[in-house]
Amino acid sequence: MNLSDFIRANIDQVLDGWEQFAKGIPAAQGMDLRALRDHASGMLCTIAADLDRPETPAEQEQKSKGRAPRSAKETYSGMHGSSRETAGFSVNDAVSEFRALRAKVLKLWADSSPAEPPSARDLTRFNEAID
Repeated sequence: MNLSDFIRANIDQVLDGWEQFAKGIPAAQGMDLRALRDHASGMLCTIAADLDRPETPAEQEQKSKGRAPRSAKETYSGMHGSSRETAGFSVNDAVSEFRALRAKVLKLWADSSPAEPPSARDLTRFNEAID
């Protein structure tokens, strides 16, 4: 299964992992489920849509250098970062959430088809989208 379809099919499991990780961040103590997950679903759906979109080599190069056009992902990411800052998260705390999200998605995806190696294209595009 390609990564975009996997994300859509397993979004609840990914969000559960995000929530479990976020609960361990000191600034998250007392946050409810809605606040813990805030914009994660929107970010994941936007990332999945981005993975499905054709990309030229020139677009891929620009994106890999952080020069991609603004998208809904950036809006969700920006809102997420702002809400975390307001909640008292440090920059390291917020960045650690993205690292945990990346790790959860990739581990679940790899475990879902152990006989089938993950697509290098999907991995590259996913990493660019997360970053």
